Amino acid sequence: MANLGKVRKEDLRLLAEELNLNVGVNMQIADLSKLITTHPDYDEDLSKNQLTIIAEDRKLREQQEMVRKQQEFEKEN
Repeated sequence: MANLGKVRKEDLRLLAEELNLNVGVNMQIADLSKLITTHPDYDEDLSKNQLTIIAEDRKLREQQEMVRKQQEFEKEN
């Protein structure tokens, strides 16, 4: 998981939850990464692919939210 580049904690948290791992409320990025990579069923390629999809979905949601806010702003003015 070290070569994944920059990942957000929320993305790692979602990945861990999708893998049915017990995620603590205050877990840091390093803790989440260790939790994922030390799991007996850990598959690096699968995890990287899932993390990529999670990040792309998050970015899409963020873009959609920005468009929605921009449209609301334009409606008001």
